[in-house]
Amino acid sequence: MSTKAMAAAPGVSERAVGALLRIVEAEYAEMPGLCVTPAQAARLWAVDRATCDEAFSRLIARGVVRRTSRGTLVRA
Repeated sequence: MSTKAMAAAPGVSERAVGALLRIVEAEYAEMPGLCVTPAQAARLWAVDRATCDEAFSRLIARGVVRRTSRGTLVRA
């Protein structure tokens, strides 16, 4: 895992992504069986889809969550 910060995608707030990362990590730690689609995740945490996609891309890269063959996001 790299400690180097990743830049947010164009049009996505780095602050919003950082806040969502903390929330999502805590939710998956508290509920290890959590399984959501990207659209469900955006609605659940009340963020736009681009911010949600950016946060989950980082979480996948860090090995926190993984995308299943059905496209859902689960704890890695």
